[in-house]
Formats: sequence, C-alpha cells, structure tokens
Amino acid sequence: MTDDSRAGAAAQRAADYAIHRAHHESVLRRLADRAGIWAYCPNAACRRRRACSRDDAFCFRAAVNALMTDEDRAFYGAAFALMGRGVPRDQAFAQARDVLAAQERALRGIGM
Repeated sequence: MTDDSRAGAAAQRAADYAIHRAHHESVLRRLADRAGIWAYCPNAACRRRRACSRDDAFCFRAAVNALMTDEDRAFYGAAFALMGRGVPRDQAFAQARDVLAAQERALRGIGM
C-alpha cells in the first residue's frame, strides 16, 4: 500500500468518525431536550432555552451524573469495564454486582 493510499484511508476513517460523533451528540441532545434534562444542567443558557445548547450534549451528561447514585455509577462503571474487556453485554451486567462485591470484600480485608 502506498503512502498516498494510507493517507487517504486514514482521512476517510477520520471523516467517518466525525460524522458518527456528530450524530451521536445530536441524539444525546435530542434525548436531553425530550426528557427536560436541561433543567438539571449547570449551563444557564440551556435552562433559558429549555434545550441543550452545547455541541457536546453537556445537559444529558450533567443530568445523568447528577441523578445517578454512587452505587449506580460504580455498577455501570464495572459493567462497562467488563464490556471493554470483551465480555458480552448481558454477561457483563450480570457479573458487575459480583465484581463490586469482591471489591467491597477486598476493602474490608484491608480495614477500609
């Protein structure tokens, strides 16, 4: 493969990723708007517009962070970490509680 064809392939992958990312953020903004999540957003412009006004769908992420408990964050963090290691989704969610319980036992074992 020539350098030009590699550069062309890399440019195409970058363009495809940019399109995917823009679509993903658009979907998150629409979810935030429909659910009224902008009401929880620390960005005053979102609350004034009653819609997510940032390009990175900040309202959605801020609300999810504000509305989730520490236990929820730990559970989903464990499940997503397992999925990142290749564990199938259903199995990862089933194993996440076991992972958290093992972490809890380990912490108690060292006196925390």
